[in-house]
Amino acid sequence: MKKLGILLLGIFMISGVVSAQPFKVKSNVIGIGIGFGSSLGSFSKSSQTPGFSALYERGVWNVRKVDVISLGGYIGFKAFKDENNYSIYNYTQKWNYTIIGFRGAYHYNGFTNLPKLDIYGGAMVSYNILNYKYEDNNPNGNFSYNDNNSSGASATAFVGGRYFFNEGFGVYSELGYGVSFVTAGVCFKF
Repeated sequence: MKKLGILLLGIFMISGVVSAQPFKVKSNVIGIGIGFGSSLGSFSKSSQTPGFSALYERGVWNVRKVDVISLGGYIGFKAFKDENNYSIYNYTQKWNYTIIGFRGAYHYNGFTNLPKLDIYGGAMVSYNILNYKYEDNNPNGNFSYNDNNSSGASATAFVGGRYFFNEGFGVYSELGYGVSFVTAGVCFKF
């Protein structure tokens, strides 16, 4: 068993030296993810959805002959809901955020012993679209609630990693301030 482990480790290390880098110039990646936590809003909610996101990246130029800079797009969605039921009057507030962004990333390809791993970090500029809705059952008309959060431009940073099981399919995880603090999902490279 020990010899088998040493053999597999040797094959893994050799394949890392002769294998191509996971992300290179002209590589395209599409990712779909689900995330948790959020920097959106500065208020407490009674419930929230996970963050849903989709991204696209394309390798556009080399740095140091092996590392790659990518550019791409991002779209994400997250919703919050707050309900209060009093003895007579009830109200519901809903915050739906849609984030549309442009992102760039630096892909480090220096791990020759981990040829299927893509480690990256970058920044995103985005526009956060807020759709806010308030409803109550007050017979004197709806209370006009003024939410301090609004749509607007934003800049965020992220770090992440992708592991490709084969040339076209992998999984990824990111930490950052997009629609979620932590996002995990599947990705497709072509």
